[in-house]
Amino acid sequence: MRTYDDVISTYKAIFSSLGVPCVMAAADSGAMGGSHSHEFQVLSEMGDDAVLICPRCSECYNLERYAQLASVAPDAGRAESQHLPCLKCAAGSTARTSPPSTITATISSSSSSSSRSSGSSSSSGSAGSTIPLLERKTGIEVGHTFLLGSRYSAVFGPKSLDGRSPVEMGCYGLGVSRIMAAVAESSSDDSGIIWPKPIAPYSVVVVPGSRPNKEPEIWETARRLCERLVQSNPALSGDVLLDDREDEFIGFKMREADFLGCPNMVVVGSRFKSDGKVELQYRHSKNKVRMSLDEVVAALSL
Repeated sequence: MRTYDDVISTYKAIFSSLGVPCVMAAADSGAMGGSHSHEFQVLSEMGDDAVLICPRCSECYNLERYAQLASVAPDAGRAESQHLPCLKCAAGSTARTSPPSTITATISSSSSSSSRSSGSSSSSGSAGSTIPLLERKTGIEVGHTFLLGSRYSAVFGPKSLDGRSPVEMGCYGLGVSRIMAAVAESSSDDSGIIWPKPIAPYSVVVVPGSRPNKEPEIWETARRLCERLVQSNPALSGDVLLDDREDEFIGFKMREADFLGCPNMVVVGSRFKSDGKVELQYRHSKNKVRMSLDEVVAALSL
């Protein structure tokens, strides 16, 4: 179980670093079997999955798992008008282990109470306590974890190191292509995708202005800036792009850089010759700051 929890913590950290609205939903293990299963869902109106989320305690279920725990019809959660109480809030922290009859009784009481007050976000349980109703959201599944236990090892024979019991098994997976699609869906604007730094194609795009035959010193400055960035922060090696296309105008390059969605763009324009400054543009906030080369290196080395 400790390894399972470690994987879940790692997945949460990954999605947190991407800045996407991801929730972990208790799921039905299905044909895989095992005692625990969780889906990681990026909330999106374009998603094809549905999850139920408690607005109070943030407990989250997919529809099949909720129906399984609550002993209700499998499609109970699919109707948006259905009043479904949070099992954790209804039965405390023992919601997952409460006898089905207890859970069903609580739901029946909550549902009947809810039907008398349409539009309410909570209902009254059998003891008069307020139970929040689950909110239905759509999402894109980007990961899944299964705690298989000894379901397979008991059959195929692998034992623990002391040889006394079957090994405990788990199954984990991230949908890389789905993650990219979910990020593109949840993090974009009219100019294009806004990639989070951990999965951006490049962290920095350096765009020199004019043409090399007209202002060679500008192009040389841009090239040296790329070198300085990597020297100052070796982690940027291979992560800084110099747009050295000689046949494209600066405006076109800047629009393409925005469309590409890299977090930072440095524009080395003609004004550099007069004030010694370049323009640093942040893709996410769209802020633009003119600063010296030293200041740019310091800002992008963090």
